[in-house]
Amino acid sequence: SVTRLAELVAQARRRAALMREQLGHLRSSARAPQVWILLAGFAPLGLDQITWAFGISRRGTYAIGDALVAARMARRETVKGKALLVVEEPGRDGQPASLDQATALPHAALAEFDAAMGEIDRLLAGSSGHP
Repeated sequence: SVTRLAELVAQARRRAALMREQLGHLRSSARAPQVWILLAGFAPLGLDQITWAFGISRRGTYAIGDALVAARMARRETVKGKALLVVEEPGRDGQPASLDQATALPHAALAEFDAAMGEIDRLLAGSSGHP
């Protein structure tokens, strides 16, 4: 579980760095980073869904889409006649090496945690014979 959580933290760090790199030039009130987080976390969104979720105009959805497409963080697709904004997962070649190889916890810390959990398991197993 801890290893999986560490992987998720490392992934979140990479995505945050990508967002800063690609969208850092936008105003602090820009909605494009928020829309990208929602797209990356859940699923493609239609223009009406973006309009409703973020309280923006339809014209605003196009501006956000343009910013995300220009940053190569999203693409537009049409499915059954509906326009969708779909997240583009960043390729490894676009990631800085330091972020791509970053881990949330160093290997030694994970090994120490596993050893401590093993010791707890051993102690619990030994005490289970006592009422």
